[in-house]
Amino acid sequence: MVRHAISLQRLKWLKLALGYVFSDYNAILPYLETPRTGPTSLFCSDLAKKLECHVVAGYPEKLVVQEESHPEQSHLVGANSSVIYGPQGQWVGGYRKTNLFETDMTWAIPGMSLALSFYYWTLTQK
Repeated sequence: MVRHAISLQRLKWLKLALGYVFSDYNAILPYLETPRTGPTSLFCSDLAKKLECHVVAGYPEKLVVQEESHPEQSHLVGANSSVIYGPQGQWVGGYRKTNLFETDMTWAIPGMSLALSFYYWTLTQK
């Protein structure tokens, strides 16, 4: 196998890779992923290791039971999230979109502040 020299520090896919607009919560249910173990996380970890760089990608995050909403908000089944993996394939951090578009509001809860979400990320940078 021929390897080409590349020099990447970060590779980013910040929008959901499988599309962005879902008509309602039923449309996105089959695509919701668990953090760190879902297909996007596994792909990013492998790619980060292979390229020896940070990889950031957007994905539809499945809520854990404790986060599930009240019955009147049962349509909120996930979060529009991003995951970050480091050069050794290690999980570095995650982020949930805080400023939701109208299309996100059919299925997603808003995240917390950007500062809290990326706190760990900033600690790991040189």
